[in-house]
Amino acid sequence: MKSVLKLWLSVFYISLLIEGAASASPIAVSLKELIVKPSQFNGRVVSVTGYLDTTQAHTCDLRVEKTRPDDMRALVNLQLPKASYAKINSLTHGHRQLVLIRVTGVFEYKDLSVPEKTATPNQSGGRAITRVPTGFGWMGLNDKQITRVSKIEPASSE
Repeated sequence: MKSVLKLWLSVFYISLLIEGAASASPIAVSLKELIVKPSQFNGRVVSVTGYLDTTQAHTCDLRVEKTRPDDMRALVNLQLPKASYAKINSLTHGHRQLVLIRVTGVFEYKDLSVPEKTATPNQSGGRAITRVPTGFGWMGLNDKQITRVSKIEPASSE
């Protein structure tokens, strides 16, 4: 019985620590800086302003400018909690327009650089194996995302 209680208390304290980390004071950062220096903010709670795009199929991302960039690395995937769907629908007028928002959540980054082929041929001796990393969002195409979103609000373009 004591071991079950110790296990339960350990799980409880760990969950408190994780929750505390997720609710840490956010770092106010520009979206441009987040995109240029992503590893500097990986795992940190950030507050950032950007254009939310939900107008195209499989998109829910932030960008610096109104026009959509050709380079996926200039986008930050936004993983929204289900509780925010109605608010996002309202802000974007049914997912038909871009909206400038301020969002607070945990920033995550994965380096998606394609590695060189490994020199490990398979047993038939002919082919090397290339492992391609996957990221976030639809089909794992994004290398950056904001998750565990705690705040979404309209922002003004100053």
